[in-house]
Amino acid sequence: MSLLSLMANPRDGDADRGLSLEARLDQAQEKLLQYARDLDTTRGLLSQRETELARVQRQLSLYAERLEVSRRATAQRSCELESVHLDTVRRLMQAAKFRDCETGVHLRRISRLCGEAARYLAWPEEEALLVQEASALHDIGKIGISDSILGKEGPLNDDEWQMMKTHTVIGAQLLENSASPLLQCAREIALCHHERWDGSGYPYGLVGDAIPPRARLVMLCDQYDALRSVRPYKPAYDHATACTILLEGDGKTRPQHFDPAFLDLFSNIHTIFETAWDELMLDDSETVAGLLYA
Repeated sequence: MSLLSLMANPRDGDADRGLSLEARLDQAQEKLLQYARDLDTTRGLLSQRETELARVQRQLSLYAERLEVSRRATAQRSCELESVHLDTVRRLMQAAKFRDCETGVHLRRISRLCGEAARYLAWPEEEALLVQEASALHDIGKIGISDSILGKEGPLNDDEWQMMKTHTVIGAQLLENSASPLLQCAREIALCHHERWDGSGYPYGLVGDAIPPRARLVMLCDQYDALRSVRPYKPAYDHATACTILLEGDGKTRPQHFDPAFLDLFSNIHTIFETAWDELMLDDSETVAGLLYA
């Protein structure tokens, strides 16, 4: 209420009625002084709060700076650690190459095919790269298989075949207990890349979605590469024949072995497989020749 309104309309309660003009003025002035004191108090509190907020803001900025420094250091350590893990993968690949030139070049082809397929499946690039690198170790367990079995001319007998199938478990054991996402992925693939969609695979006879998606993808790429490659028990098939076997079956290989979504993808991008495989086969032929005549 303003001083003028108090003067013009002196209705400030029954106690104020009958007061003289001077008394009402004094009363109004006292109220104005009280408003001024309250305003000063409020202004002081606001100033204190602004000071406290500024202090908190400075502290938060300091925390943010320290957090950023810590984040960068952690990212650098993580990058360095992942580089070490990737180096481990490549050294294991080298070990496979020294054991068997064909196995070594086979690993390169599988890595390329899996990377191409993962991208066409619209997997995130980080996941596609992970599968591309980790899939190269899918057969690393063959390090533990006898040369007499790996290099045998002709079909394996039952005992030899049972021993060959253990390469999945051996590979998983070689790669187990790692904190690296790359080696964890490689272990999953090594263990399950011979499982089949219909449950007829090994080592555990997993069915359908119980098989990790990465292993299902590697299984398809691995089968394509096996069909295109010379084996002691078969000649190398051309691309068209390999596609017919994968999509229609041949008695030994059946479409029911594969994830239907992945097989459908293959039918749509099979020419990508053909191009990638042919390019790598040319490169790998030169690599093998270099190893043989070095």
